[in-house]
Formats: sequence, C-alpha cells, structure tokens
Amino acid sequence: MPKSESGRTHNQYKLDEEARKRLLKTIKRIEKLDEEKAAISDDIKEEFAHLKSEGYDAKAVREFLGERKKRRRMGAEKFDELEDMKDLYRSVIGLGDD
Repeated sequence: MPKSESGRTHNQYKLDEEARKRLLKTIKRIEKLDEEKAAISDDIKEEFAHLKSEGYDAKAVREFLGERKKRRRMGAEKFDELEDMKDLYRSVIGLGDD
C-alpha cells in the first residue's frame, strides 16, 4: 500500500459512511457556491461595463460603493465621525477644500 510523506497509509484515515457523506456534501456545496460566486462576479463586471458605456466613471462608483458598505458595517454615526476626522487631517496636510 502506498504511503504518504508522513508514512501513513490511506487505511489509517478511514472515515465512517456518515462522515464520508458529510464531507462529500460539504465539498459539493463549496463547489456550488464557488460557481455562484463566479457568476455573480461576471454579472458585476457587466454592470460596470454598462456604467462605463453610459459615461460614468467606474472607479468613482467603486469607491462610492465601498463607502456605502463601510458605512453599513460601521454604523452611520461612527462612519461620519471617521469622515470628519479625515477631513480635518486633509486640511492639515493641504488636501482640504480651502
């Protein structure tokens, strides 16, 4: 029987039937999710291509989407506090609206 680098044979790693079924089910679920993720990624690319064809700046829209996501994750109050602090720092280093 072939041995792995650790010297163990496959027989030393036997799983009972129920464990094998759970493992296979989980692997298939991950594969399905990965396929769905790829399809969603393609859909997002198409939406950005549409934005660009309409004359919108895709990079600006991506940044805007990132800010919205961050605001939802942090909560509006903490996000606004962070933005105020960033505005203060921008003005200090000469990047403000002057």
